[in-house]
Amino acid sequence: MRLRINPKILLFAGLASTVPMKICKKQSVKFADCIVDTVSFAQKPAKNILVIDNFRSDNIDINGDFLCDVSHGFVTSSMIEKNLPDAKVVKCHIFPEKGINQDFVVNRFDSLLTSVLECIEKGKKFDAINLSLGFSAKYNVLSKKLGFNITPENIAENAQKVRNVMEKADNQLKVQCFSVKKVVGILEKMDKITSKGTKIYIAAGNSSDRCFNLLTLADNIVSVGGVDKKGNFVVYSDRNTLVNRFENGEVISKSVDSGFDFTGDGIADVKKEETSAFFNFATVFARFEGTSFATPRALVKDLLKNNE
Repeated sequence: MRLRINPKILLFAGLASTVPMKICKKQSVKFADCIVDTVSFAQKPAKNILVIDNFRSDNIDINGDFLCDVSHGFVTSSMIEKNLPDAKVVKCHIFPEKGINQDFVVNRFDSLLTSVLECIEKGKKFDAINLSLGFSAKYNVLSKKLGFNITPENIAENAQKVRNVMEKADNQLKVQCFSVKKVVGILEKMDKITSKGTKIYIAAGNSSDRCFNLLTLADNIVSVGGVDKKGNFVVYSDRNTLVNRFENGEVISKSVDSGFDFTGDGIADVKKEETSAFFNFATVFARFEGTSFATPRALVKDLLKNNE
């Protein structure tokens, strides 16, 4: 996710975003934590979709007054729910209450994937998973740790080699303060999930060509990069050979009668009284972008196509 103003920096989903102080009314969003094997599932032909995101922290400014109104997860899940109204969307929060704790996120994400696999073993499954999460690795740093050169151009052809080296590494090998050994276990669980027919859509990242998302090393995932509304490449989006899909990553919030619409259907997604209320109309700053907003668009497009 990319926002225009950055008075306070938060590393979220491995991507740089901004979090101004919030004074708004808290959004009421029902979500699970990291266990989903007990949730109710929709009956076919409706789709079951898991959205993994931050649902607790308000970090998106809807009306352009530089004060945050809703959570990142609220935006991504709304983009899916508005376009797939018959789908069962399960929202799952795996982030700490405060601050940045990569080990906490790694452990919670690992538990969540275990829970998803338990669902599959019980005969249930998610048709798709939308993932606003990334473990970002710099090419030059990881190249030194692994002993061979990785670049945006050769990462896909070396993906298995990278995974093999990571698998054989000891627990002391760390990237961005988290153990690559733990990431290997997560990648293996993601492989099992996609092999059972669940598509995983992952935000590629907002680091351009400096870093890549380690989670995109998993097999058969959809790594989504961002373009503008005309289909042109944008500066922020990762563009490495692991990125196999590009969609519009720009979201524009517009003022409507009862609030603000960011999904584009003309109906308020957020009521005016649920915002910071500093402005009652969307300003030119009510715009945000990032690969994490391109990702649900890719998911929706594919599921709508499958329903045709």
